[in-house]
Amino acid sequence: MSSIAKYIIAGLGATAGVSAYPQDQSPSVPTISQPPTASPVASSAAASASAANVALAKEALQAVTNVGRFNALLTVDGAGRELLDDTTLRSRLVFDYGARAAPLGQGGRFILANQNNFPILVNQGISTAIGFLNPCSMNSPHTHPRATEFFTVVQGKFQTGFMLENGFLANATQGRQTTQVSVQELGPFQATVFPLGSIHYQFNHQCEPATFIATFNSADPGTSQVAQNYFFLDSGVVNITLGEINQIDGTNIEQFRTSLPANLVQAVDSCLAKCGLENMKK
Repeated sequence: MSSIAKYIIAGLGATAGVSAYPQDQSPSVPTISQPPTASPVASSAAASASAANVALAKEALQAVTNVGRFNALLTVDGAGRELLDDTTLRSRLVFDYGARAAPLGQGGRFILANQNNFPILVNQGISTAIGFLNPCSMNSPHTHPRATEFFTVVQGKFQTGFMLENGFLANATQGRQTTQVSVQELGPFQATVFPLGSIHYQFNHQCEPATFIATFNSADPGTSQVAQNYFFLDSGVVNITLGEINQIDGTNIEQFRTSLPANLVQAVDSCLAKCGLENMKK
């Protein structure tokens, strides 16, 4: 028997042994802390690096072939003759989420690695985000116009849900066109899918911080916050669409536009009360 065959058989045996473990032996959950807020100097350096990444991504996009693109990204002068020095090569191949996570309102921190800030992803059809949500915080309802999202909880618990396009569970009798699909609660190492274009949200309804990883099948998934963008439509359009809801009209629409929070919001009264965080409300 060849050495390769022995390794394959040994691997299969190891897999069988693992699958025979009792199902209630779940892996331990690591404690994850949010990365520290960047200093002004670090923020300035990050801005410079961001501009350089955008320029590099544009160069990679101009390459006609896959080989040409990697030559532009990973070789000296893009000539394809010599790899970059170790430090530069590492900066092109490693994305440091801890160093780049940006605060968004009171709700937490969030960073997406995409082709704009991590050019190695150009034409790779994938991107990944990490989010750190504070207690009682929500990533408010939003859509991704160019990607399906695979959402995985790393720490804490989340309530999630999504709404599909018009016609899903249509009920002509009741006049209901769409219905929210609730996933209920997700815990550590549990995951779900938010279909392309669906309106969806993630809510940390616990009194402890929570962390998630979101992967997209696009290097440029895009994000559109539903409420935040909706209220920036023309006032007349907003009023007509809301119909009988008269709390928001032409006299106070500007108030809503200026007071809408960032996409990581912290405003659920019952959760804040449960966690003793009422003083965090604005």
